[in-house]
Amino acid sequence: FDSPSISLPPNAPHMPPNHFVNIPATPERGPLYVILYDLVNMEVDDQIDARRQVVKFINSKPPGTRFAIFVRSDGLYLVQGFTDDKALLFATLDPRNPKPHVPRVFMMGRNLGYGDPASMMNVLTQVTKFMEGLPGHKNLIWLAGTFPLALVPRKEDPREYEDAIIAEINVLTRA
Repeated sequence: FDSPSISLPPNAPHMPPNHFVNIPATPERGPLYVILYDLVNMEVDDQIDARRQVVKFINSKPPGTRFAIFVRSDGLYLVQGFTDDKALLFATLDPRNPKPHVPRVFMMGRNLGYGDPASMMNVLTQVTKFMEGLPGHKNLIWLAGTFPLALVPRKEDPREYEDAIIAEINVLTRA
């Protein structure tokens, strides 16, 4: 899926004040990317490098590629909805930026829920609900130092946990 989406024609008239349309001004390309920046399951020493790698990844994508950024700290926060504006995405990942960004208070510290698979299932459910109904292919990029959740059930997992994992993977696949 690399064909451009529908967009406003280049000579479209300007909308009157307080009128908006759901059609982008320029064609959108490729899949949607959802970045899950998991500060709960990331060692303090890895947080700066993870942010640097995300910025590098965003910078390498072609124009029109859209990203949304979630941060998991003391909860799950959508800090940036889908946009292809690289400057806006970079500002979101910069704690020195006065606009909405990854909260500095949640960086460089241990947050509640480290290594908790039930909590992580809840996070994935919330991200799935966010993506529900959006057409096209979507990629989830989960940045963490440790993954408390086996996305393939293991023999030693309790049966209820195995069923929950399978159900969540099915929901993610459908979204």
